[in-house]
Amino acid sequence: MKRFWKDSMKEIGKILGLCWALAFFVFIVLVLAAGMVELPDFALSYVDKFQYLFTSFLTSYWFIAFFIAGWLFITYSFAKESGWRSLAVKFRYDFNLSKNEKFITGSGYIGKRYSNGTLQCYANNQGLFLKMLLPFRFGSKNLFIPWHDIASITEEYSVFFAGYPRFIKKIVSIISRQTYLNIKLKDFPEQIITVNSAGIKNEIPTNLR
Repeated sequence: MKRFWKDSMKEIGKILGLCWALAFFVFIVLVLAAGMVELPDFALSYVDKFQYLFTSFLTSYWFIAFFIAGWLFITYSFAKESGWRSLAVKFRYDFNLSKNEKFITGSGYIGKRYSNGTLQCYANNQGLFLKMLLPFRFGSKNLFIPWHDIASITEEYSVFFAGYPRFIKKIVSIISRQTYLNIKLKDFPEQIITVNSAGIKNEIPTNLR
């Protein structure tokens, strides 16, 4: 029953999104056409009503509520679809680090989801710490992955996903002057974790290099 309601809500969301996209598309077409041809009264009425309703929505509290709900939904979806929530079952950790131990913000892949400048990493002799920037943290608990839970670490030339030619990755690496680490976990062999190597590479145990 729970799965039924979940699937039903997804379908309703798709239908509402399609209706909104269609209504907005018609509005844009009519606005552009108004400058070239004379529109019938019903078309002009549609443009006026749509513009009034859209402006009213943007200046109402409903827009704020909708924006917040949408933001939380997107960040939660990232945490779920990237595999972050699954990792948190085992590796969730409440950080209590000193002020001298600072996280480095960068980009990378968690699962097949790309994190562009929102992924924060730190490493010491115990393991790897991961967290998302605060505005993107909903659903993504802080992670601590001990070195002994990591199967292997390989160096990547860029954050291009698998399938890109190696020479393209090399060129991007030369231009950006950055390298990345592809981390494989023992208990999650299919999980993709690719993070910026800055501040991490020197802490990797010799058996993983």
